[in-house]
Amino acid sequence: GGRESSIFNSGSKTQIGYLPQEPGLYGWMKGSEFLAYIASLLSLSSTDIRRQVARVLELTRLEKDANRRISGYSGGMKQRLAIAQALIGGPDILILDEPTSSLDPAGRQEVLDTLTGMRGEVTVFLSSHILGDIERVCDTIAVLHEGRLVMVSSSEELLEKYHVNAVSIVLDSMPPGAFLEELENSSWVERVKLEKKHLSILARDVPTGKAALIPLIAKHQVQIEKFEWVRPSLEEIFLEISR
Repeated sequence: GGRESSIFNSGSKTQIGYLPQEPGLYGWMKGSEFLAYIASLLSLSSTDIRRQVARVLELTRLEKDANRRISGYSGGMKQRLAIAQALIGGPDILILDEPTSSLDPAGRQEVLDTLTGMRGEVTVFLSSHILGDIERVCDTIAVLHEGRLVMVSSSEELLEKYHVNAVSIVLDSMPPGAFLEELENSSWVERVKLEKKHLSILARDVPTGKAALIPLIAKHQVQIEKFEWVRPSLEEIFLEISR
């Protein structure tokens, strides 16, 4: 229930809000009523309860739905309400256990947008096996493997450490042979692979390649749909680290 979903220690300098994987919500209550009930468990004054409820509804963007019954909420709205109740009391740290695992893509997006919007308000510890969500919202990443802490790093440092010296190009049409020949003979190129309209280039010298590739494409008037220097996904990095 609600008491288990929010943990606060009024005598502690640092307060903690906790959201379990399957939060207990009361469908017969309105969203604002449920949050007021959670706030009452903390023995807050009626004025503080109103202030706290208004604040967490704003943080989770549920103001317009506060007077609807929870049973009528979508999955994403219910999860945002669960985050709101964990924020009652103004914790410094918010611990979320698999907050998006049971949601459809729209609900996941709602929750991730909510977490992104809370930057500067609270420190969020997010546990999830959906590594794409971690990559999208987390500034610092900790990798756990078989109960062991393998690594802690900023998101950017981790992605840079495991970067791939490769460029991926989606072509509008097949490129001229002269372009491929000059590309393969370039000193910065390690390997070229062409599959249908997808061109992959492995570089031995990335800075030189970044400077030379666009002019080479323009020189041969190669028509492209998409161009990017590839970085591995967090999932790929996790598999590499946990081997």
